[in-house]
Amino acid sequence: MTPEEAAPESLEQLLRSVRESNSDITGAAVVTADGFSVASDLEPDLDEEAVAALTADLLGHAARSMSEFGRGECEELHARGGDGYVMVFRAGSEAVLVCLANREASLGLLMLDMRRAAAKAAELM
Repeated sequence: MTPEEAAPESLEQLLRSVRESNSDITGAAVVTADGFSVASDLEPDLDEEAVAALTADLLGHAARSMSEFGRGECEELHARGGDGYVMVFRAGSEAVLVCLANREASLGLLMLDMRRAAAKAAELM
């Protein structure tokens, strides 16, 4: 079942559906721009508050960089490390969706799934 077919009633259901539909996603959370967790489906060894705070920090730096470079408002942020990806997608005006994925992830499919999930999260906020 894809995230758009699931018709989630809550952000928690949406995040669970996203992880179930794409096995490359190892965690997802909806956080406010100022670093508070709204909902999450993360691996047990990850600290939800730390994920939220660090996501807000990443977003702040990205927003400033986008402004300095004259590229408009930051809509998405993608980072690749040796063990996987961290991707942040705007979910309305007050929140973002952060996704953690393994390094074998199909980026096109991952981005498609997360853009759709971010749009659903914005509707649910």
